[in-house]
Amino acid sequence: MKVHASRISAKEILCGLTLTSLILYGLSCSKESPQETSAPERVAESGSDGFPRSIQTIDGEIVVPKKPQRIVSQTLLTDEVLLEICPTDRLVGIHTVSLDPAFSNCLELAEPLAERAINGTEAIISLEPDLVFVASFSRAEVIDQLQAGCEAPIVRFSDFDNLDQIRNNIEMTGYLIGEETATEVLVDKMDTRIREAVSRIPKGATPPKVVSFGPASYTAGGGTLFDDILKTIGAVNLAAVNGVDRFGQIGTEQVAFWNPDWVICGVDPGAEESTRDWFFENPVLQATRAGREDHLLLVPNRLYTAASQHVADLVELLVEEIYLTEEDQ
Repeated sequence: MKVHASRISAKEILCGLTLTSLILYGLSCSKESPQETSAPERVAESGSDGFPRSIQTIDGEIVVPKKPQRIVSQTLLTDEVLLEICPTDRLVGIHTVSLDPAFSNCLELAEPLAERAINGTEAIISLEPDLVFVASFSRAEVIDQLQAGCEAPIVRFSDFDNLDQIRNNIEMTGYLIGEETATEVLVDKMDTRIREAVSRIPKGATPPKVVSFGPASYTAGGGTLFDDILKTIGAVNLAAVNGVDRFGQIGTEQVAFWNPDWVICGVDPGAEESTRDWFFENPVLQATRAGREDHLLLVPNRLYTAASQHVADLVELLVEEIYLTEEDQ
């Protein structure tokens, strides 16, 4: 049975999880979904230090003429990557959300740079950057204002639908700032953690049937990062199997019909108790295998929406909770 879920963009699913989480993706959101494009591609560089460098993005060819020394990051993705690979004296601006423990996976690294946390075009321009990372959802007028106010290249990444794209975004960030060695270490660490987590799954384990679902009725179907992570750990995404493409809304009756082994729900800090009440007080959901076996997994939204190397945190959490007993852990 294929469910006819209402189609909804990646931006809207984040809005359903939490309004505040929109800032995970940067300055401001448009009313339209971003144009789907292939991953950014490198263009050959020249010069003794490998500059100028350029990549092809949703905005065409972006050229970085020299190794950037005044980098401004206005997305949580690039904050989380740059704080790991970039010397802090070259990072003159980060997004304010990096200091919010509810959404940031880089709080400890961001706190020493708290005075550099900014948000908004005027603040960016005032820093006289030579490279700016902004959100794929940033409105055209925001990009126009930045281009008019500063000469820095402006980079937007638009693809976050699978682990390969996450790797590519990290690698492109490191390439553009001239920190390939540190970037390779970061990606290798992420891949090692994912590989080791998968290796802990018991041999012959029955693939668990999983659905992402919460009080706002959103689910992640095929073509999403969540779906790719489930494939990586050998789990079955019931939304994808039943025809949901990308993000959509479904009802509790549909979840009951699918009868999942596990329900995965992204949750904001402080909302854990109310979310559990919603699940365990709903007789339709309690009739599912997940309901009968107390298989509701609440995932902090900072991990549930991670689009950086911290996807490894989510992989480890899912493997531990879905596959492993206390003795295994």
